[in-house]
Amino acid sequence: MQLPVILSNVCMDLIIFHLPDFNIQEDIVCCREALQQQDIQKVSQTCLRMLGRARRVAMVTKKEMNMTADPMYKGNLQSACDQLESGVYGT
Repeated sequence: MQLPVILSNVCMDLIIFHLPDFNIQEDIVCCREALQQQDIQKVSQTCLRMLGRARRVAMVTKKEMNMTADPMYKGNLQSACDQLESGVYGT
C-alpha cells in the first residue's frame, strides 16, 4: 500500500509543524491489521481517515509555503506537497 509510505515520509519532512505523527502511525497499523484480517470495511474506513489527514497535511504545507520568503525552503515544501498529492489524488 503506497499511501501509508507517502504519509510517513511527508510527516517526517513536516515535523516542524508539530503534526500528530502518532495518529498516522496508528492508522498505518490499523490498516495493516485490517488487511491481514481481510476486513474490507475497516480497510476502507482507515484509508479514508488517512486520506483526510493527508489532505490536511497538504493544506498546512501550502499555507506555510505562502508565508515563507525562503525560496529553498519553499521549494522543499512544494516538493513534499507534490509527492503527497500525487499519492492522494493519483496524479
